[in-house]
Amino acid sequence: MECGVSAGMIIDIISSAKMHADISQEDFNLTRETVLMLKRERLTNDELVPLKRLHGFLKERNLREEQIEQLIDEFDTHFFKRKGVSTEEYVDTIINLSLISRKFNVPLEKVLDSVNEKRRERDTLAEDIEELKITKWLPFKTTLRHWKNWKSTKKIDH
Repeated sequence: MECGVSAGMIIDIISSAKMHADISQEDFNLTRETVLMLKRERLTNDELVPLKRLHGFLKERNLREEQIEQLIDEFDTHFFKRKGVSTEEYVDTIINLSLISRKFNVPLEKVLDSVNEKRRERDTLAEDIEELKITKWLPFKTTLRHWKNWKSTKKIDH
């Protein structure tokens, strides 16, 4: 049982299929061929479970595998090959943008505008802070400078 599908498992599947009267000969043959192909390809249950989960995910959304393959090919053509970004980087970027969108309750298509607006606000606040530092501390610095000058001109006699 190197591949996770034993000869006994194949016999059990075939026997189970024969016992169900409602299964057609065509379905029986398809099931048999599928099991034999899995054994030939040495596929394990660990490899099949994620495939089944992905198939269910696509089916829930009325998507076909071909559509997803074409979408990824289009990404490759328009984004990755032209801009040197890998598929993984692009997908991670989309996921991060989606998380930001959800976290800040901003529609996905407006995230970039929102980020740019927040950057402008940050820059304005940084300028305001610098201006306040100068106007608030300038009189103190002037007074401190005068005090140091006055102190240096006075001799202290002991």
